[in-house]
Amino acid sequence: MSQEVHIIAILYPKPDKVERVRELLGKMCKDVHGKEDYTLRYMMTEQVDADTPDVVMIETYKDKASADRHGTEPHFKELFATFDSEGIFSKPPYLAKTASRAGFDVDRKLI
Repeated sequence: MSQEVHIIAILYPKPDKVERVRELLGKMCKDVHGKEDYTLRYMMTEQVDADTPDVVMIETYKDKASADRHGTEPHFKELFATFDSEGIFSKPPYLAKTASRAGFDVDRKLI
C-alpha cells in the first residue's frame, strides 16, 4: 500500500517581495488544484506576528512518486524560474519530505 507523503516548504521572501510571493503562490494553488489530481492538500500559510512573514507551504501527495512528480510539472518549473529571475527570496527555501507516524487530521481520527 502506498503511503501519503507530506512536504513542508518554508519560503523566505524579501520584505519588498511578500506581495509578489502571495500573488505567485495564489496562482500556483489554483494550478495545482486544477491540474494535479494526485495532490491531496496544497496550502499556502504565513507565519503570524512577523514583520516579514515566512511562507509555509503544507502539501500532501498520494505517495512519494506523486510528490516527486509535482516538481516536474511545467507550472512548478515556471514558478521557480520566476522566483529566480525576480530575486524573490532572502535565502534558499527549506524543504522537508515527511510521512505521518502519529497524530490526527481535521477528521479527528487518530493515526
